[in-house]
Amino acid sequence: MTALTQPLLNAALSCWVIGHRGAATLCPENTLRSVIVARDVGALMIELDVQQSTDGELFVFHDDTLARLCGEEAAVASLSWGDLATKIVGSWQGEPLTIPRLTEIFTRLRRSVFYNIEVKTDTVQYPGIEARLTALVAAENLVERVLISSFYHESLRLVRQSDSRLSLGLLLNREQAKRLGSPTAIVARARELSCFSVHPDFRVLRQWPDLVVACHTASLRVFPWTIDDPQDWQVRVNELHVDGIITNDPGRLYDWLLARSLPET
Repeated sequence: MTALTQPLLNAALSCWVIGHRGAATLCPENTLRSVIVARDVGALMIELDVQQSTDGELFVFHDDTLARLCGEEAAVASLSWGDLATKIVGSWQGEPLTIPRLTEIFTRLRRSVFYNIEVKTDTVQYPGIEARLTALVAAENLVERVLISSFYHESLRLVRQSDSRLSLGLLLNREQAKRLGSPTAIVARARELSCFSVHPDFRVLRQWPDLVVACHTASLRVFPWTIDDPQDWQVRVNELHVDGIITNDPGRLYDWLLARSLPET
């Protein structure tokens, strides 16, 4: 049994609410404000994207460049933390919001949530990011609160080598699922990496709805991404019985799950 298993089994709702980049429908994504709002509207777990500055700072940002959020073409991997810290990614109630360091997120939220940290090494292999991340999680005493995932599965191996206590999530886009070729092969990859969970693009479950059963048979949890439509929630929760849903709208998902759990009057 991994560190995350027991609280998952004891969750009050039928599946976990996982806020994608915080509460991306309500606040600028991957900001400190976004993760606080996600927690406050009902997310049990927060999904965050983590990259590394040229001087080794772990920061929370999704894209390879600043173009979409900051209107600049610079690659984030080419910038120091001093440069990144000045970038405005949006605003909340008139307050400009900046790129946070991962340590700031941990300091503010502490043990009030679980964290799904996606290591963004699928296009840039940041040297030493896995060891630096595991060291930070351990120093913050959050090992049992953190689930680390990545599309670059070698990062999961490196995390496991750095700290065997951490839970791992196998992220899969549709192309990766196609290359693996079957639910059986996906489960085999997850078990090879000693994963706690599988995180497929939710459309993979349209092709292979039996993937959930295959994962559950192997004691793997299933957290599909990114699902914002209640009709899709209905299928994944009621018919496929996924363990959690990664969504941009955690408050609405929480309310939907809560309404299902209340006794009829």
